[in-house]
Amino acid sequence: MRTLLRSFALLAALSPALPVVAQTYTPKTIRIEGATGMDTDQLLGIANLKPGTLSKEQIEGALQRLGDTGMFTDLSYTVSSEALVFKVTAPATSRSLPVRYANFVWWRPEELEKLVEARVPIFQGKLPFSGTLTEQVEAALTALLGEKGIDAKVEAVQSTDVAGGPVTGVALTITRPEILVGQTHVEGASPAFTAKLDVMGRSIAGQDFGIEETSRTIRQRLSDIYEDAGYLDVANDPPSFAPPRKDMDRFLIDATVVVHPGEMYRITQIDLPAVPPVSAAELAKAAGIKTGDPAGAAALRLAKGELAKAYQDRGYLDAFATEETNKDSAAHTVVYSFHFTPGEVYHLAGVDATALPPDVQKTFANDPELRPGVVASAEMKQEVFQILHEKNLLQSVKVQMDTDSAQRTLKVVLGVKR
Repeated sequence: MRTLLRSFALLAALSPALPVVAQTYTPKTIRIEGATGMDTDQLLGIANLKPGTLSKEQIEGALQRLGDTGMFTDLSYTVSSEALVFKVTAPATSRSLPVRYANFVWWRPEELEKLVEARVPIFQGKLPFSGTLTEQVEAALTALLGEKGIDAKVEAVQSTDVAGGPVTGVALTITRPEILVGQTHVEGASPAFTAKLDVMGRSIAGQDFGIEETSRTIRQRLSDIYEDAGYLDVANDPPSFAPPRKDMDRFLIDATVVVHPGEMYRITQIDLPAVPPVSAAELAKAAGIKTGDPAGAAALRLAKGELAKAYQDRGYLDAFATEETNKDSAAHTVVYSFHFTPGEVYHLAGVDATALPPDVQKTFANDPELRPGVVASAEMKQEVFQILHEKNLLQSVKVQMDTDSAQRTLKVVLGVKR
């Protein structure tokens, strides 16, 4: 018995074929080995060969068809009078990833997966990004939409859990027609939130719809609105999506979400341990919050910014404020404890006004409040704008303030707006 062994990587399988050798084989059976957990009958259907007289060209053509599925990293075959055996290496996890149906709201995911598997039996919920198997699944989904009278295009795209994160799956997405977010209805909200919820709904409407992405956006925006008002225990249910409604040549998906606000929290204590040169009284004024106020997340963010600015206005340009929140869930109260890191004071390196008329340059050069070495304070910056105001240049001059963290200096560069 004579046996021919041909073994090569997938890349080689897809390379231009070598000159065909005039040689044939007559295997009694054809088998596939290494396709653990896969439907080998379906793979044999893709190979599209039957036992009998086969040429080398036919065998390698079948090998390429298997490679074109994108399901394997390496393929090889052995052939003899007894059997033609295709040996395949299952892909690494990074090559074949779980799929999700990004914006298919006509079916539940589990229902849709069964419909696709009925049309592409070799599909088992995972796909590479390219290859004939992926193309078959895209075609099956396109056909299912066509049966509903929708002229659609479906594409497999990379999917991540968070923006900019690692690829975690394959998102099967309808890219034509447009599937967009429609109206968002919030249940369980008090009338006091009507205006803010209307703004939220309008800001989301018209965005590309994705079951996971839209759900995440709605829930986060809703939580932000309530947390900013002091409802720190707010929760909301996953949105439910209405059947698609046609709007000209696109489809709109309306969402309904139930919010559970909980109780409002209030501030009972604010600790502001002052660090010179800013006094405790100045910090209390800058914070803009007081005991008895709602413990809103937005007010806290603003307070931290204003507290840092109190130092930055004195020339401590790297200053920042942090805070610890002690939340009493039973009493629905919070205590804020702030901490300050002023850093080092910055000084003015100079004002570059060479792009401006000579008389303006002279004004800046002769101003004692803008001489090199003065503290880069709020007053120093205001002096720059005051001169521009007096020269009627506020609208025509751009002000750029460049900091040098190594030298702890600030340079003011004045240019003409284009």
